[in-house]
Amino acid sequence: LERWDERYKPFLRILITARSALSLDQLMAFSGSKRREDAIRYLDQLRQLLDPARLSTGMYQVYHRSIGEFFSKVERAQEYWIDAGEGHDSIASGCITEINTRGGWKAVQAVNHQTAICDYALSHLSIHLIGAKRWAALADLLGDLSFLEAKSKWLGISATLRDVHAALQQTELSPQQSSALYSILRVLQSEAPHLRYWAPERFPSFFMQQMRNRAVALGLLSIADRFLARLNEMGKPSLQLEWQSGLVTLAKTPELTTQLGGIHAVDIFMHGAKAVSGASDGMLKVWDIQS
Repeated sequence: LERWDERYKPFLRILITARSALSLDQLMAFSGSKRREDAIRYLDQLRQLLDPARLSTGMYQVYHRSIGEFFSKVERAQEYWIDAGEGHDSIASGCITEINTRGGWKAVQAVNHQTAICDYALSHLSIHLIGAKRWAALADLLGDLSFLEAKSKWLGISATLRDVHAALQQTELSPQQSSALYSILRVLQSEAPHLRYWAPERFPSFFMQQMRNRAVALGLLSIADRFLARLNEMGKPSLQLEWQSGLVTLAKTPELTTQLGGIHAVDIFMHGAKAVSGASDGMLKVWDIQS
């Protein structure tokens, strides 16, 4: 049992909570292992629990999620029980250490090539913070404008929205944390239709510009000021909303998502109550916009 705790448990704790296959370097960073030779030997002794297809490419991942379910239930694993929360915490700490070493999310998102740990953190850090119940760190991460920009830049606005939605489902967040995240969600959701087509190489300041202007339109002036400050730091050309001639609808933009193929034409009729769409599948569909 002592050998289990010292040799195998640290690696398996990471593997059953990781959200994707990991390299040896990632595993060592997340588990705190210092000796590469030992890590290779211990992982080789865990081979029967690992995905052989991943192993053939030099990556490590348990071959089925039932392995994690077994070890994370004390009544089943007994003395071999693994606290999944500790795994989430170890991975989160490894990600945060790497990001801080690189100079924070502002520095990370400013370069084109990221380390494997930075890439992993961008995709999964928020989920691990939830798993570790690190609510303050979660609120800080999703309140970091450079993280929101980096995630939207490389993984798309939908991935950013999923992170914020998942965070807001956690009842342990304080009212202040929930309120701040909800304000960010309002801006992201309202601007999402435009951010889906963002080309960062051509328009590097577009994300901050659009978020700032949308926050102004929504009356979220404190957030708007934060986006404006970041725009000024970037020193890139941008358009800033100063006034608007009419009311802006705050309703979420409807999306036509159930028609096969690309939608090529949409027409609105019946005073805005209905829409008809035509797509590459040769079908016309009538939509009830109100629903």
